Amino acid sequence: MVGLNQDIYFNNVAWYVSALLIAGYFIYYMVLNHRKFYIQFVCPISVILIYSFYYRIYTGMEMWGDSIGFWQHDALLRALAGMNMGIMSYQLCNKIKDIRLTAFSEYLLDAAEIFSFYS
Repeated sequence: MVGLNQDIYFNNVAWYVSALLIAGYFIYYMVLNHRKFYIQFVCPISVILIYSFYYRIYTGMEMWGDSIGFWQHDALLRALAGMNMGIMSYQLCNKIKDIRLTAFSEYLLDAAEIFSFYS
């Protein structure tokens, strides 16, 4: 966003990239200093609470930088929840990467993946 005129947007996703950078600093600090607590407790709870809040207030993820309160900007919360979801996915993949699976369990995982994309 160039800031010259609110009706002219040269890059519509710039707000989200900025929010990702700001949320990334917070996440980096927390993982660096409180890794186990952040990954096992804060990540799942924050994802559930933030996404529940958005579906309750906005009935979806379609928001464009509204202000929630005095200093809370909804783009920051959305970026925080998305990055925390990525952290949880990475941790899950690290835990299951060395597990030997049978053909049936691979089919079940494929079906679960397709169902998750569909839902």
